[in-house]
Amino acid sequence: MNLKKIIFAFLGFTLIFLIAAWFFPLNYYLALPLTIKESPQPADAVVVLSGGLTKKGDLGESTRERLNLGIHLWKNDYGRYLLLSGGSFTREPKDASVMAKEALKKGVPAPALLLESSSENTYENVLLTANIYYQNRWKKILVVTSAYHTLRVKKMYTDRGINATVVYPAGELPNARGLLRLRQTIVVIEEYLKLFHYLIGKL
Repeated sequence: MNLKKIIFAFLGFTLIFLIAAWFFPLNYYLALPLTIKESPQPADAVVVLSGGLTKKGDLGESTRERLNLGIHLWKNDYGRYLLLSGGSFTREPKDASVMAKEALKKGVPAPALLLESSSENTYENVLLTANIYYQNRWKKILVVTSAYHTLRVKKMYTDRGINATVVYPAGELPNARGLLRLRQTIVVIEEYLKLFHYLIGKL
């Protein structure tokens, strides 16, 4: 097969994918195998993994939903502490700091808050909160993240010997339409690649 045929084949596949992602709920169905559904269990801490901030430095929609669930679980005695994870080495404010301000506004006292503000991605979220887990000699954590992150997050905590229950906000499975559906489909595909990269790295 010559280069011209390869290019046309690639463009054809891309066009078919874009049409399918626009008109059919690929975002939802592709996310299902990445999603594990666990019931919240009492733990030493409720851990909220950030989903990022907006360009203005406010909580992104996903981060806000995760935080709201984390606060709800903490207020219902699912954990003594509320550990907020997310940050950047180059950007201010840090995700964890913005989440902490919101948590304080919603009635979580400062002594109950723990912040991890150095992680830049989900892998680092897990790695750095795992360090806090062992430093505090905890027995169990209750982790809040996005639905399509749950499988990878659960796997990474388990691989580090951590007893973690992983939950996600209601309605968090990707189900948008139109352009946002296409974007969600791409994000879910990226999650498959990240999971594959993590699993390959363990071989």
